[in-house]
Amino acid sequence: MKNALPVSGLILALLLAAACQPEEAPVLSRNDAFLDTLQKQSFYYFWDQANPRSGLVPDRVPSAGTVSPAAIGFALASYLVGAERDFITRADAGQRTLVTLQYLLKIPQDSTIADLGGYRGFYFQQLDGKGRRATSQTALSTLQTGMLMAGLLACQTYFDYDDPFESNIRYMADSLYRRVEWDWATRGQNALALGWRPEQGFLPGQWQGYNESLLLMALALGSPSHPVPDELWDRWRKDLRAADFQGQTYLQTGPMSGDLLALCWLDGRGNGQGYADELDLFENARRHLLGQRAYCEANPGGFAGYSEQLWGLSECDGPGDTTVAGKTYHGYWARGATAARIQDDGTLAPVALTGAVPFAPAECLAGLKHLDKEFGPKLRGQYGFKNAFNLSYPQGWFATDYLAVHQGLTVLQIENYRNEFMWRLLRQNPYVREGLGRMGFNNQ
Repeated sequence: MKNALPVSGLILALLLAAACQPEEAPVLSRNDAFLDTLQKQSFYYFWDQANPRSGLVPDRVPSAGTVSPAAIGFALASYLVGAERDFITRADAGQRTLVTLQYLLKIPQDSTIADLGGYRGFYFQQLDGKGRRATSQTALSTLQTGMLMAGLLACQTYFDYDDPFESNIRYMADSLYRRVEWDWATRGQNALALGWRPEQGFLPGQWQGYNESLLLMALALGSPSHPVPDELWDRWRKDLRAADFQGQTYLQTGPMSGDLLALCWLDGRGNGQGYADELDLFENARRHLLGQRAYCEANPGGFAGYSEQLWGLSECDGPGDTTVAGKTYHGYWARGATAARIQDDGTLAPVALTGAVPFAPAECLAGLKHLDKEFGPKLRGQYGFKNAFNLSYPQGWFATDYLAVHQGLTVLQIENYRNEFMWRLLRQNPYVREGLGRMGFNNQ
């Protein structure tokens, strides 16, 4: 004790030390009980609704919907979170994963059109209960296939035990990813097609501009079997420019899903500089969220309920394609607001908050708790939040369906907020690391 500072000197030293430390924003508890319950409810969408014999997952419930590749991808990723959170055991997660991968490998890829479930490694956007193309209007989807592949690669990384069971999971995930012909989907150009139909070939249009196709860039560039050239990435990012909206400067994409469907899988922190006006993509998503929140607070469209506590624009259901009392409403629509374009009919989507928790936790959690308190069982039920609501519609309108993509974003992003779980898993995957490296991103 004889070498100790006098009390006054100790206090002064502590004050000086504190003054030298950088200020940090207050962090909410990463084990908030509300988020715990919401995540668990959303997880059980996949555990309950997946067919235990095939692993196929409906795109929506309780409506009788089709199966989608994205729903399966989010289910596979959610099983890993469930095992980590002790909702289920690792063995249960592994068994459900194994069943799913075995079935995916059996879905016809090169048979008659009537029996087709996919082609050249890609899957149709809407599948029936057997994994076959649901209707003649359904196209192969590069994006839906990408989200399925992200879930597969997460499983490949997670199930790392040196035993025959988990080795088999890794082998099948590898086989499914390797057979996706990303180079074919470029049509010989430096851009990925949106999709393809057997009857007419590639759909018009291609993936361009800042949006969820960022995920496809990493997957297509990282492929060991059918990689795309660097020129595809160079073209994708060539003309990206940030713009100002509602006091925020960021790369603009309308619905929040434009950020979330890529950044629930890929870690945006420290990545994006050099084409995003020196923003990293994590900060870009945060600004997008705050810009949308400010837009709803300003409420230029005069929609009922919009406020600092009531906000969130993304792809979701709506009251229907109709005009009532001079106001036009839509059904399923990509709602969003940017400096260049507004697509808003008064419909708000909780997933714009649940899927963005890592980017602005205080604002998202406050908004979600307000939704829960204000609307209760009208908006939240067995599997968490239903997909949308509109207070401007006469007597108010509330969706009845849960959407697999919304519940999956909720499960993954709450876990990313807690411990970066999915970001860490995919950073460890050699194929994703290769893709990120070719993009100039941090892949460690």
